[in-house]
Amino acid sequence: METSALADALAHRIATRDQPPPPDPRRHEPARVAQRLGAAAAARLGFSDPRRARTLGRVLLALLQTRNLNREELGRAIGLHYGTAAEAAARLARVGLVRCTRDKHFYRYSLSRAGEDWALPIVQDEPPAAP
Repeated sequence: METSALADALAHRIATRDQPPPPDPRRHEPARVAQRLGAAAAARLGFSDPRRARTLGRVLLALLQTRNLNREELGRAIGLHYGTAAEAAARLARVGLVRCTRDKHFYRYSLSRAGEDWALPIVQDEPPAAP
């Protein structure tokens, strides 16, 4: 490598060394969003089991994509038994992320206002705000 090319390469490295790495181009894919949502929800609920985190993330993603679901619809949307889906939604409701309402014969689940506000920076893949 010539001296000028070496100097240019070093100057470029110095100029860019403190810049953050480029964002992952696949960070907005549904699977990645569900993974981040699940990890954040599991941390909020105090869970360490990755299967529970995955289920929570899938429930939250389904409720982001479809505003109002009963437990059977939620189970179909996430590909799990409706009882598992309803249990996860109930856990999320207890911490205020999901709203559960009764509609004649069904319980219906949707994201609460607090849940939407909580989910937005996670979906956008932004760092959490300082407390």
